[in-house]
Amino acid sequence: MKRIIFLFLSIAAAGILFCKFSMKQIAVVLAAGLLFSCIICFLERKITQPEKYAFVHKRFFIPDILLVSWLMIRFYSRWGTHSAIMTFISDMNMSLPLVLGIVSCILGVIALHAIDTIFVLSESLITQVSKKGQIIDNAYNLLALLVIVFMQNMILNYSGLQTFVMFGQQSIVATVFNTLVILSINLLFALLIRNWKITLTLTTVIFWVYSVADYYVVKFHGSPLYFSEFANARTAANVLSSYQLEIGIVVIVISVIALALIAEIILFVSSGSIFNKKMKKTRFGMTLAMLLLCSAAGFFGFKKIDPKSHAWAPWTEGLQVSGFIYESIYDLQKRQNPIVEPEGYNVESIRNLESDPIQSADYPDIILILNETFCDLSSSVNFEADADPMAAFKEIDGAAYGHAVIANIGGGTNDSEFELLTSNSRYLLNSSAPFTFLSKEQLKNSIVRYLEEGFGYETSGMHCGTPGNYSRNIAYPYLGFDNIYLGEEAFKYKNSYGNRPWLDADNYHDLTDHYEEGGEGPRFMYLLTFQNHGGYEQNEASYDTVHVKTDFGNLTDDVNEYLTSMQSSAAAFRDLTDYFKDSKRKVIICMVGDHAPAFIADLPNDTESPVDDESINKCTVPYVIWSNYGAEVTSYTDYATMTDLVPMTLKAAGLPLSAYYKSVLDLHEMLPIRTKTGKYYDRDFNSGVFEGSTDKSLLSSYLYMEYNSLHAGDDYADKLYTVSAK
Repeated sequence: MKRIIFLFLSIAAAGILFCKFSMKQIAVVLAAGLLFSCIICFLERKITQPEKYAFVHKRFFIPDILLVSWLMIRFYSRWGTHSAIMTFISDMNMSLPLVLGIVSCILGVIALHAIDTIFVLSESLITQVSKKGQIIDNAYNLLALLVIVFMQNMILNYSGLQTFVMFGQQSIVATVFNTLVILSINLLFALLIRNWKITLTLTTVIFWVYSVADYYVVKFHGSPLYFSEFANARTAANVLSSYQLEIGIVVIVISVIALALIAEIILFVSSGSIFNKKMKKTRFGMTLAMLLLCSAAGFFGFKKIDPKSHAWAPWTEGLQVSGFIYESIYDLQKRQNPIVEPEGYNVESIRNLESDPIQSADYPDIILILNETFCDLSSSVNFEADADPMAAFKEIDGAAYGHAVIANIGGGTNDSEFELLTSNSRYLLNSSAPFTFLSKEQLKNSIVRYLEEGFGYETSGMHCGTPGNYSRNIAYPYLGFDNIYLGEEAFKYKNSYGNRPWLDADNYHDLTDHYEEGGEGPRFMYLLTFQNHGGYEQNEASYDTVHVKTDFGNLTDDVNEYLTSMQSSAAAFRDLTDYFKDSKRKVIICMVGDHAPAFIADLPNDTESPVDDESINKCTVPYVIWSNYGAEVTSYTDYATMTDLVPMTLKAAGLPLSAYYKSVLDLHEMLPIRTKTGKYYDRDFNSGVFEGSTDKSLLSSYLYMEYNSLHAGDDYADKLYTVSAK
C-alpha cells in the first residue's frame, strides 16, 4: 500500500510539472496516476528480485541530475506566475522564488523517482523475458543516445538566450522536433563514420563550437547565428575579428556541459552500433531507416510559411517557444518564400498612378552616405559626458537634421542599405540580409537605375569592406552602379586611430578623388563607411577623447570608445561639407546612420521621447540633408523612415518623382514612422498597426507597388518606377 501511494504521488507530481490543469483535469490525472500505480505494483510482484530503487540510475548520473533540473524549471516557469499561488505565498509572508524553488526541487526529485522506478521495473521484466539481456543493452544504448542528443539540443538553445529557463517554456512538440532533427544529424554521421563513440564526440564538438559562435554573434550582432547566416559567413567572421572575444560565464557554462557530455560518451557509449552484435549486418539499413523516420517525423510536423502572412516576432520569443533548430529551419524556409503578398493586393488599383514628367533642368550632383553605426546615443540614453561627440555634426550651416527609424536594433547594415537604396520596406520581406537572396529583377528598381536611366547620372558605389560581404559584389551590379569600388584595394587612403581602421575622413578623401574624376553630366555617389564599426574595446583608454560621467558598469569603456569614434566621424562629415561649399557644381548630400551599436540593447531607455516604444527609440539614428546651394527641405518631418530619405533628397534636389517615390513621400507626410513589424506613428505620434489603419489607401498603394516591384510577376507595372518625357 505504501508503494502504491508513493508511486501515485510520483506520477501525479510528474503530471503537475508538465501541465497547467483545471480542477477537472487534475482529478483525471490523479485517477490515471492511481490506476497506473496499481498496474506497476502488480507487475512488481511478478518480478523476482528487481534492482534496488535508486534515486538515480548508476549508468546515467549526469543525465538524471540534468533531468531533475529540467523538471524543476518546467514547474517553476509554468506555476511561478499563477495568481492563486502568488497570493497564498504572499499571505504567508514567504519568498515566492524560495518557496517555488523548494517545491519544484521536491517535485522534480519525486517525478524522477517515478521515472527511474518504472524504468527499473521494466528492465527487470524485460530481462526475464529476454534472458540474455540483449534487449536491455540495446535499450540502454538507445536511451543514452537520446540523452546525448537532448543535451546537444540544450547547448544550442542556451547559447542564444543564456538561460535554461526557456526549456520550461518550450512546447513539447518543438522539443520533440528539435531532438529528432539532431538525432537525424547524428545518425547521418554514424552512417559515414560507423563508430558511435567517435560520431557522438564529433557532433558534440561541432555543436559546442557552433554554440560558442552563436553566443558571440548574438552579443555583437543582436540576432542568432541561424543556418541561413552561412551565406554571410565571411561577413560574420570579419565582424567578429573586430571584437575582443572574452570568455565569459556563458562560454564557460557551454564548455562545461559539452565536456561533461564528451566524458560520458567516452565512459559509457560503446564504439559499435547501438544494436547488438548479431544485428551488425543490418546496421546500415536499420540506421538509415531510423534517419528517415526521424527526418519524416520532424519535417512533416513543421509548419509551412503562408505567403500572405508576416513571420515577424522577436527572435528571443521564437527561441523560447520553439528552440534553435526549429527557428533556424523556419528561417531557412522563410528565405525560400521571402516576399509577403500584402492583404488585398490588386495591381489594377495602382497601375494608372502617374509619375512626374521629365523636364529639362540643371540637376545637382547627389551624394548618399550610409554611415556605419552612426548613432546619437542621447536620443535614447540619458547620460553626461565631458564633451559633446555630436558637436561638429550639429553645427553645419544650412543642414536639415532629423531622426531616421531603421529596421533593427544594433545591427543589420544590409537591411538599412536595402531600404535606403530601393525605398522598399523590410515589412514585406520575411528574412534579413536582402542582398544575399534577392535577384537582379527584384533589385533593379533602385535609386541608382532611376538616376542613371531617367536622368543620365553617372553612378558610383563605394565600400572599403570585403567585396563578398552580404554579396555586395553581386548586388551592386544588380542595383545598376556604373563604377563600383569595393574592398581594400579599391581605396587609396587607410589611416587608423589606434587600432580602429578605415577612418571616415579617409573614406571621404577617396570619395572626393573619384568625384573630381567624374564627367560633365550629373553624378550620383553612394558610400558605405566603416569607421564606427564594433567592437569598442579595440583601443586603450588613453585614446578616448570623450568620457561619460554616467556609470554604465562594464560597458563604460565601450561607450567611451564609441563616443570618441563618433566625435571623429562627426568632424569628418563637417569637413566634407566644407569641401563641397566651394564647389562650382551644385551638390546635395544625404547622410544617415545604418544602426546603433549592439550594446544599446543593454543600456536604459530613459530619455524623453515623443515615441513611447523603446524598441523604436533604439532603432533611431540621425540623418542630415545638406546642399551647397540652399535646397529647400524645411517641409520634412523631424522623424522619417529609412525608406523616405531618398525621395526626400530627390524632391529637395528638384528632380521629378516616379509614382512610387511620390507614394513614399505622401506616406511620409501621413505616417513618418513605419516599422518592419507593421507598427506606425502619425505626425502627432499616435500609434497604430498597418492592418488596423482606418485610412489605408496611401499605405496600401505603397505596399502594392513594393510587392509589384519585388515579386517580378507577369503583372509588373514598370511605369510606376520610372519617369517619362511630356
